[in-house]
Amino acid sequence: MKKIIPYLVASIGIITDIITAKIAERFTYGLGNFPSYIESHSQYSPVFALILFFSAITILKLTMPKGKLWDMGILAFSLLSFLGAVNNILVIIFSPYLFRKK
Repeated sequence: MKKIIPYLVASIGIITDIITAKIAERFTYGLGNFPSYIESHSQYSPVFALILFFSAITILKLTMPKGKLWDMGILAFSLLSFLGAVNNILVIIFSPYLFRKK
């Protein structure tokens, strides 16, 4: 069970990113000159993000020495998958103030 925790954390981060992106898209629709939330990278795909995180975690697990400190580092790396969700939450919070109709 301990070996799959970084994979689960990365999966939850990417799923949270997808959910918050959909909420941001609905929430920001029609606010001023900002017609709706658009993913900033047109080639972004959650599947490719998942493949990227899984492959990076696997490479780190195979190449890093065994130890609690290294396991925590790998777990910290898997937490980076939540950055997209944090960005989307900030869009949801601040979009009414930044893009309101005048």
